[in-house]
Amino acid sequence: MTTLHATNHVHSPGVALRKILPLAQWPSSDRCLWLNCRNGHGPHGTDNRAVRWSTRSCENTVAAYGRFLSWHQYVGNLGVVTDPASRITPDVVSAFMKHMADSGLAPVTIGIEVDGLNRIAHAFAPDADWSWLRRKYWRQKHRAKPSRDKLTRVVPARALYTLGIHLMETATNHARHVPPVPTAFQYRNGLIIALMAARPLRIRNFQHIELFRTLVYRSGRYWLVFGEEETKTGRPIEVEVPRPLTPYLDQYLRLHRNVLLARRPVGTKPTTALWVGKLGQKMPKATISYNIIQRTKAAFGHAINPHLFRDCAATSFATDDPEHVRCIAAVLGHTTLRTSEGHYNQATMRTAVRTFSSAMMKIRKDLLETFDDKAVRAFLVQAQQIEGPDDGI
Repeated sequence: MTTLHATNHVHSPGVALRKILPLAQWPSSDRCLWLNCRNGHGPHGTDNRAVRWSTRSCENTVAAYGRFLSWHQYVGNLGVVTDPASRITPDVVSAFMKHMADSGLAPVTIGIEVDGLNRIAHAFAPDADWSWLRRKYWRQKHRAKPSRDKLTRVVPARALYTLGIHLMETATNHARHVPPVPTAFQYRNGLIIALMAARPLRIRNFQHIELFRTLVYRSGRYWLVFGEEETKTGRPIEVEVPRPLTPYLDQYLRLHRNVLLARRPVGTKPTTALWVGKLGQKMPKATISYNIIQRTKAAFGHAINPHLFRDCAATSFATDDPEHVRCIAAVLGHTTLRTSEGHYNQATMRTAVRTFSSAMMKIRKDLLETFDDKAVRAFLVQAQQIEGPDDGI
């Protein structure tokens, strides 16, 4: 059984858990075993389940195991165990889950990480009994509830779109007085918010928008195109960029994106990614999320993360255009409307609260209209005369 070793570290547990050990930095035994699983080598050959996993599934699995290895490194246990499958034991996983919970990770996130461990464990050792790990995952999944109240944070999708347009317009208006790089940052962030409000892709797809591949130009229109292997549901995405955003996207590609590209290290090839960061290279997912959160918090008083954009879109559809509520599934890329309603539609409670408030206001109005205040005052005067003056008792 694996023993955990305590060591002294300058980083806090939260910092350790935010770090994901990249595949290139995995211990050689773990890295080689993973690559063999993916390539169909080893005792199970192409029967290994990892051979058929999609690119997205592999990325999620590698990220989950990378976090697990980072935690192993944090507790000083990374070099003690050399067999990858032997790292994943009931006691170790329980300690890892407790550490994640103590560090403030959301219950849903913990469940996702355990699911990743379950997947890679079955790939590493297909013949081993991993039923205990599946049970841990399912218990965590069914016990986990969203740690934050979405309803109070949802805003109309139109408000998000308007914020994005405002950021781009003010950046353009102030371009003469503001250096080009800060102007480009603001314009890019505005375009990110406006496009995500109108086309609420999952952040992973949104980050991977690339010129000439997933962003294509046809007959004067821009389209977002993702193959089935690139989406969570395994269904391809092909949606037009809203036409009102075309001139804004043109200006970004022609001017602001080039300003940011010029900041890349000398001698490096320019990225084809649509979203360019401060170092002139493809923006990381975390950076896109951070910029969205900061801008929305400043505008609305509370942060709206990228995933919440999908709730805002679904709720706006259900509230403002209930006749076309079935379009929610298509907009969010879901296979069924049930998924959209179950996870994203915050409109039901909003509508119920609004209906209740309207009913209460109507009752109040009716009471005020039938209330005879003169008769009540006369009754009070008469009662005072009958009882006599207040004697202080």
